[in-house]
Amino acid sequence: MDRSASPPYPPRVNDQPNHPPPSPAGFSGLAAIAFILAILSIAACAIPFAAASISASLTYAVFAMPVIGLAAACFAFLSTRQIARSNGMIAGKPLALIAMFVGLAVAILQGAFVIGAVRTVAGIRNTLVPVVHEFVSETAQGDDAAARALLAPAVANNLPPAAIIEFNNQLTAQIGTFSKAELNFTDVLAASAALRARAIPGAQIPAFDARPVVLLGASGRATAYAFLDETAIEKNTILFVDMLVVLPESDRAITLQPTGPASKVAAALSLSTTGSP
Repeated sequence: MDRSASPPYPPRVNDQPNHPPPSPAGFSGLAAIAFILAILSIAACAIPFAAASISASLTYAVFAMPVIGLAAACFAFLSTRQIARSNGMIAGKPLALIAMFVGLAVAILQGAFVIGAVRTVAGIRNTLVPVVHEFVSETAQGDDAAARALLAPAVANNLPPAAIIEFNNQLTAQIGTFSKAELNFTDVLAASAALRARAIPGAQIPAFDARPVVLLGASGRATAYAFLDETAIEKNTILFVDMLVVLPESDRAITLQPTGPASKVAAALSLSTTGSP
């Protein structure tokens, strides 16, 4: 018999009792805060429209929208670290991860919206506003030829002189002597909210460039929407097809063409129009 072979031994039995993993002693308050902030970040998407409806000065609150989502992500990150260091004593990791994902996703989307809005305003200021200012100034000065030079050829050749004169007379009667055209961030959001509020439910609004330009006069202001010539835009030139001027705190508007595209949009917005006879 080979004595060098090790004799068989019975399997070793662990004499230490098997304890179940400790149950969490509590829930992470940071995870709860992160989740609440994530929900609020989603609700904050309504800030641009609600603020514009209440007060134009409140529209700058849109710049704070991404902050809520970022705060949710930060609290969620701190929560995951807290839970990891607790050795299973603190629960809430799934909720923290959800809050982190939602907060970051919403913050990115809201940040893209804010950047897009700022770029839109800058683009209008640099391109559309100067041309609208020039056109309204030429009509105010009675320079028919200079005003027609800013119209699409088909419109310039067919629009009667009385239409341009009447457009200026009606605008001057409402805002006084024209001084300048301008635009800021609050104007874009406020004008967008005003269009939605005026729209007739179920009405089909004809497609048009809904970027507003504010016309300032000696005694008031109005919001103008320019209908642009698509062919001219392709050539990096701005020429007008029509113009819709919405008068503040009223159901009236002024159009350049008496029966042009601006009058159709005005009808869809339940606005009575004043144009040339």
